[in-house]
Amino acid sequence: MGTLLALILLAACRPSQVTDPDADITVSGVLYDSGGHPVPGTEVRLSFREYIFTLPPSPDITLTSTTDPAGRYSFALKGRDLNYSNRGGARIFRLRAETTEPAPGGGRGSRTTTSFRINREQLPIDLRLWDDRLSLDSAGLTWSPLGPEYGGGSGYSLVVDGRRSAAGSDHRVWSAETDSASLGDLRVLEDTEGKVFLSATRQVPAPGTRLSIEYEAAVLPYRSPAGAPLSRGKPCWLDQGGKRKQPPTGCPVTDGNHQTGMQAEQAPESSPDAGPAWIVIDLEELLQIDLVVVRHCECPVEVSADGSAWSPAGTIEQGALVLDPPPATRFVRVGPGSGSIEEISIWPAR
Repeated sequence: MGTLLALILLAACRPSQVTDPDADITVSGVLYDSGGHPVPGTEVRLSFREYIFTLPPSPDITLTSTTDPAGRYSFALKGRDLNYSNRGGARIFRLRAETTEPAPGGGRGSRTTTSFRINREQLPIDLRLWDDRLSLDSAGLTWSPLGPEYGGGSGYSLVVDGRRSAAGSDHRVWSAETDSASLGDLRVLEDTEGKVFLSATRQVPAPGTRLSIEYEAAVLPYRSPAGAPLSRGKPCWLDQGGKRKQPPTGCPVTDGNHQTGMQAEQAPESSPDAGPAWIVIDLEELLQIDLVVVRHCECPVEVSADGSAWSPAGTIEQGALVLDPPPATRFVRVGPGSGSIEEISIWPAR
């Protein structure tokens, strides 16, 4: 099986079409800002891995070039550099450039990373930085979308790394794919502060190859105005086939510290009649809810007014489930999923 996998990987990574090991190879282009203006005096890095399929992975070899007053950069290679030293397949090269302008609040600036193989002696690649104009206000997170000049494809990955002051620990709060240029419901950020950035992958044809470009926008410091969810501090338990198991202390999925979690899993094969295990949260009052957030889990959600008759509410997708119309609910249960659920956030209808 291992030999077959290696053959498949090598077939997908054929040697470069440049066969002369002494051929002079040039990778060059212009670095532009989001307005299409050349960016001078900025470092562009070309990196590649010496070997492939090694444990531990071989370190990257990195070359640097500083753009001239017209934004031009250039790298000189040899034909022998185009293939991996130990396997013969075409190397994957990566070009990276990052703006030297400080981001708001001192965060990282925007950067672009281009991955490609080289199949010709002269390869022109122009790079472009993204000014996403990301902002957070009472209307939510909004940003400037990528235009067609950035390449083909759609969608964005929104990444939020934050800290909840009460917990005093760093953790990833939110990571989701979206086709929109906004995130209107800031309740998914809860009572956190930290940093947020966007990334997007686009495809661009180039002579003899194809460019896969990842644009990463500048990091924006933030403080969420949403506050704590209704479910913060509420009791919970694990229920499987009517058997109720209480956590040793408190409820780890409503305490907000992300240090421990609970697992809602399928019943073991030895007890197929027990059914799935659900994490049940008691909101301690009957009210209407319209948002349930469970990160990193595509889990089913059910609701109940009395804890005995349950109604399907939907499935968590990309970390959240919007309930429309909002049901009158006291109990919410989530599961089964895979792995440990760190937090379940339940919000009353607005």
